[in-house]
Amino acid sequence: MNRLLNEYEDIEKICGIDISLSMVNKAKQVNRGFIASHKAEITEGNVEHIPFAAEYFTKVYTIHTVYFWSDLVKGLQEIQKSIKA
Repeated sequence: MNRLLNEYEDIEKICGIDISLSMVNKAKQVNRGFIASHKAEITEGNVEHIPFAAEYFTKVYTIHTVYFWSDLVKGLQEIQKSIKA
């Protein structure tokens, strides 16, 4: 998040979701400036139950996460549901 927001000034907002509360807290610490300026939001959550409304996102990016998902199909369906058509 931090890297993307530093490199691309035209990004309006990035939302981060992590299943690990300790990673959420670390990400909040690293990105506290972007959170304060409302360019970043970080929350605890699970890809199988994304804590945002349907069609909330314009893009979804994930890296090194699928092996933590308990249901790959459900996770992909949630991602698809969360992206604006």
